[in-house]
Amino acid sequence: FFFPAGLAYSECFLPFAMAYDCYAAISNRLHYAQTMSKEVCSSLVIYSYTGGFVNATILTSNTFTLDFCGDNIIDDFFCDRNKMVLTFYTVLFPMLNPMIYSLRNKDVKEALRKLFQLAPSNV
Repeated sequence: FFFPAGLAYSECFLPFAMAYDCYAAISNRLHYAQTMSKEVCSSLVIYSYTGGFVNATILTSNTFTLDFCGDNIIDDFFCDRNKMVLTFYTVLFPMLNPMIYSLRNKDVKEALRKLFQLAPSNV
């Protein structure tokens, strides 16, 4: 329960880091490279994951301090969804989000067009 919850909470903190990046790009256009250095970007990502796993630690510790009625074993923490669906939801989709967000960048789109272009179109 701890790791999927930590990844889910981290996924909630990452838009704040992206919003700060957009704010820095709009408000300080000429100083953007200095404002958003590699250290700042790395620290924003680290703080997002740290905040997510701190929230998961609090949630997990509060969950396991509750009194339950006997030895009930819950196999999944979602009532529906299959273990394969759960894996896609908690692991695969958060891993794909940085790639999806980078596809919105014009430079990345142009690099992918050049990469997948098989032959010149002047035939």
